[in-house]
Amino acid sequence: MSNGEIIGQVIIGLSAIVGLFIAVGKPIINLNNNIVKLTIEISSMKDNQKALEKIQEKQSVDNTESHRRLFDMILKHDDRIDKNEKDILELRKGG
Repeated sequence: MSNGEIIGQVIIGLSAIVGLFIAVGKPIINLNNNIVKLTIEISSMKDNQKALEKIQEKQSVDNTESHRRLFDMILKHDDRIDKNEKDILELRKGG
């Protein structure tokens, strides 16, 4: 083999290796970029979920307090209605 043939085969071999790196490397780099993006998105979603859980917990406490106040008001109204009914009955008996 002459020097020209050896150099030609080396160039063909190097071209094949470079082509292989490009063919395999580009999808791997794209995959890596997508994994990084997904990791960032998942981290952001976790932070949003934690914030929403805090809001939900606060709303739950607020709702519990509101329901307690409403229940107290209903009990007061029940007492007033009972008293008014008794007064009406007494007025009917006396009148």
